[in-house]
Amino acid sequence: MKKKGVQSVPEKMVCYVSEEGHHCLERSVELIGLGNENLRWVKTNDEYQIDLVTLENSIKNDLCSGYHPFCVIGNAGTVNTGAFDDFDKLADTASKYDMWFHIDGAFGAWVKLSETHRHLADGLERADSLAVDLHKWMSMPCGIGCTLVRDRLAHYRTFVYGHEADYLKTSMDMIEELGLRLDDASMLSLALSRSYNSFKAYMLFRAYGRGKYSRLVQQNLDQINHFADRLRFDPLFEVTAPVVSNIVCFRYKPLGYSEEQIKVVNEKIRDALYETHLGVVSDTMANGVFSLRACNVSYRSRDEDFDNLITRIKQIGTKITI
Repeated sequence: MKKKGVQSVPEKMVCYVSEEGHHCLERSVELIGLGNENLRWVKTNDEYQIDLVTLENSIKNDLCSGYHPFCVIGNAGTVNTGAFDDFDKLADTASKYDMWFHIDGAFGAWVKLSETHRHLADGLERADSLAVDLHKWMSMPCGIGCTLVRDRLAHYRTFVYGHEADYLKTSMDMIEELGLRLDDASMLSLALSRSYNSFKAYMLFRAYGRGKYSRLVQQNLDQINHFADRLRFDPLFEVTAPVVSNIVCFRYKPLGYSEEQIKVVNEKIRDALYETHLGVVSDTMANGVFSLRACNVSYRSRDEDFDNLITRIKQIGTKITI
């Protein structure tokens, strides 16, 4: 592939992710030349996890059809509902079919720092690669994304090996002599020159430490569960998807309204919330119904914020439904 490109591969390469996967994955397969039709969107179970039976059947069908399954992607916190795939079982599947196992942990991987929810990330350490965003749950400056790769030599060969420039040869030789101690980010990515975003992350980790970030993650999880509990015990609300981590999907559900009317009411509530700047509540589809979506990653969140959000939604809902 390095020499002749993707078009030289004799069997079409395909990869797999649940239908809850992030849309950036579709962009990614397009960017590297595989084409989006070679990304298999696998159905999920009732917990919004990738359905493992369907996944394996899809892999077998592709093998029989002459395709080359090369990668399976697990979700550490789906963007819609915050669900986590079963990483140990995905790792077993990847190993069985000699596939690369990648985990999209954009915000959810940090649940590993929690005392109450860290089990959701069991098996995370078995991934071949892991993507995380430090600008989300870690509250760092926007644009600090990070990919970790288990095999340092494979990482190095992907970006450097085979086309070293003469003016870099001495440094390459030094790296070889040092046993491939690849501390230089330019050896592990497309860019030779780059901004020093990693320094920002390093300084924040040094300043606050694991304990501080662990408390932040736990605080957000406790707050979102407080919010979900209040919604469940209020007859005017419905929680529309399992609350697994730090996302709640819900809707305002006035009595006597049809499904279409409930959808319209919630669309108007969403729009009104944007205008009041009380909270950025997005929308999604959960269990086939239009839902409001609250994702809690802010270090400034308080229980009172969620109590006020419920009160405000009721006020808006009452005004709309009168």
